[in-house]
Amino acid sequence: MVTRGGPGGDRGQLVVIAALMIALTVLASVVLLNTVHTSPDVTVRSDASGLADTDRSATELRDELRTAFLAANASEMTTNDNRLAYADQTHLKSVVKSIETEYNDLASTDRAMVVNVTYNHSAAVEGALTYYSGSGSMSLSGSETLLEDADGKAPLVSLNATTDLTLEFNDTDTNTSRFLNVTSTSVEFNGSDIHTFNTSSFVQVDFHNGTGEIRTVDDFYGNANVDFGDFNNVTLHDSSTSVGSTIEISAEGATCGSGSVPCVDDAGMDLNPTFIVRTADPSVTYETQFTLFEVSGS
Repeated sequence: MVTRGGPGGDRGQLVVIAALMIALTVLASVVLLNTVHTSPDVTVRSDASGLADTDRSATELRDELRTAFLAANASEMTTNDNRLAYADQTHLKSVVKSIETEYNDLASTDRAMVVNVTYNHSAAVEGALTYYSGSGSMSLSGSETLLEDADGKAPLVSLNATTDLTLEFNDTDTNTSRFLNVTSTSVEFNGSDIHTFNTSSFVQVDFHNGTGEIRTVDDFYGNANVDFGDFNNVTLHDSSTSVGSTIEISAEGATCGSGSVPCVDDAGMDLNPTFIVRTADPSVTYETQFTLFEVSGS
């Protein structure tokens, strides 16, 4: 015989239903909270990956652009072995466009990324660049005026000295000079040693805007700094002893000196190009502007 349940049975059913609703609410809350906490982590990881890709791409492009800049004028040199730090602005613009196309074709094969590279010709650094290849075919003697009327800034001073070299950076307004002396045992500037080392058959000195490095057969110094001052003229002294060494110096606003060392001061040349690089993938868009031989803090 079936009997109707009393009030206690109804309350029991209500308790069961309420318990189920509470359980479902708690479960939904846990899922929601888990979603809230997890989603940003996924986004952060995605953004970090995208930033790493764009940073790597910018570094790769910087290396490619540096190589292209040094090679852009090779066809104008006596031989294609020359890699000098200047380029014609119009020619460099077309070279950069080709690099952008080729880089995009390569980059898009392994990651979804678009790269835009623009040569900022409005920021071009004009002046003159002098270079001595170390050949004994040139008749050099005494002092050779390499550059004149400079604005006191040297994007590049590069020497590979197999003999002693002396360069004078002269300020004609105050008639003061600073000397860079390179010997087989030291590099000295303005009367003070920058770095000393064991006797070496060659000494490589590279300064970009006064900051750079010194290399010898068995030594390296990467924290070299010099202040060339407000120089106007650059002179090579005792040039007849320079056979076997190589010299490359660029100066903003300069014209070629009266000496016989080769020099370029063509209109429209750029000694230190600036580029705008923009990279974009599905998660990150990044844009930066950099000067090829810039120095932090300069």
